[in-house]
Amino acid sequence: MRHYRPSLFVLITFMLGLLLLVGAAEALVCATHADQCQYSSFPGSEAFLPDPDQGWILKPGFDAFISYDQHRVSINSMGLRSQEVSAKQPGEFRILCLGESTTFGAGLANGQDYPSILEKLLSDKDETGRYKVINAGIPAWSSYQSREFLRTRGPELSPDLVVVYHEVNDYLPTLVRKTYFNQFGEMASDEQLYGSRTFRSLSSLAKRSALVRFALKSKLLLHMRTGQYSPAVNDLHQIGMPGMTPGLLLRGEFSRPENAKGNAPYPRRVTDGERLNNLFEMNRLCKKMGAGLIIIHPCYAYTQRHECLAVRFCREEGVPMLEAYDALGGRLDLFQDPMHPNAEGHKALASALLAFIKQNKLAE
Repeated sequence: MRHYRPSLFVLITFMLGLLLLVGAAEALVCATHADQCQYSSFPGSEAFLPDPDQGWILKPGFDAFISYDQHRVSINSMGLRSQEVSAKQPGEFRILCLGESTTFGAGLANGQDYPSILEKLLSDKDETGRYKVINAGIPAWSSYQSREFLRTRGPELSPDLVVVYHEVNDYLPTLVRKTYFNQFGEMASDEQLYGSRTFRSLSSLAKRSALVRFALKSKLLLHMRTGQYSPAVNDLHQIGMPGMTPGLLLRGEFSRPENAKGNAPYPRRVTDGERLNNLFEMNRLCKKMGAGLIIIHPCYAYTQRHECLAVRFCREEGVPMLEAYDALGGRLDLFQDPMHPNAEGHKALASALLAFIKQNKLAE
């Protein structure tokens, strides 16, 4: 019996037909936006770039008004909302501020963020110009992302003191981040997502193909419908906001309570164990670089004074902690929204930070 062997013409025809079919499917998904998740982005996305290691970064050289703000945002060549960072000069004392949208200065004009104000206050006290403060805050970043920034970028910035401001983003659901294809990442913590080799390979495909994004979205929705993900709690009582939910805090439906269909709420971006490990790792990295470390215990508009994982970490490890509640707590006039201090709030925070640094002799 003779085996049938397809001719070259048949193979080429088949391959062309397959390519046309895939192309048509890609065009259809793009046209219908079937690849898009409901929460696939956050405001001001024009100022960001995707990054396989840290999820997203600020666009180097960006200088424009962003969509949700009334102020111009200027980003330096290193992708930081700070003045250009030149080579460290002899005698220079450099402070690196890590954090999220508060550190970045969301809703504020350039220079109104607390890192910028702190540099001015330090310069007013010392006219030699030896104090430089670098703002490395990125909107919606978690402590894991800042930890990785400190690990990868910290040595080149050569800080003498590192100031960390992180809390609420660690406790929010995984939907509240810009993964550029949340279809793949919604059920993974930040560390699970950005530390994954699978994420790195799929990220390249997903950014280029709506069909791949659609397949990832379909897999996620199937898992959600069949209840394959265990329930998770996203309440904020651990950080002094009893009765507050992520949905209420963000004025959007960012949590999905377990219901009759078996849907489970989304997990936190950073688990307690990961958060504690991030603090330990940042402390270790600072010691390795010969830099001091300050943890700011954040305060939000409706925060109550509380003791949490970060407070216990600082007490047990001997890491200086500035309690922002002492400067901002109970003062709604110092906030522009439930999470972000206004310009006066940043002034109050910078003044408290300056006094704390001087009191603990951390900038000598």
